[in-house]
Amino acid sequence: MFRNRKSQPARTGRSNRDVDAYNAAFEDLGLEWHLDADDYERLCTIEGEENRIRAYLQEHRAHLLKVYDLDFLCGLIADARRRLTSAEPVQLSRAA
Repeated sequence: MFRNRKSQPARTGRSNRDVDAYNAAFEDLGLEWHLDADDYERLCTIEGEENRIRAYLQEHRAHLLKVYDLDFLCGLIADARRRLTSAEPVQLSRAA
């Protein structure tokens, strides 16, 4: 079934940055995962970042929960996302 793009909510700059931040965290952790904007918008109906990550893992990566602790994975992903988004870009100074 094809989705009608006109019925989709408009993506905000913030939601695009958030999706990019989670995908950067996945990459930083060596996880070949990709969160798309539709899944992110749906997850945003869940209160709290770690609860959203928990729901994503339970729905899309449930097989990993047989091996890894759910709270451990949630914390690892949330910490990586925060670390990557709080890192300030390096400013190069120009010699006068």
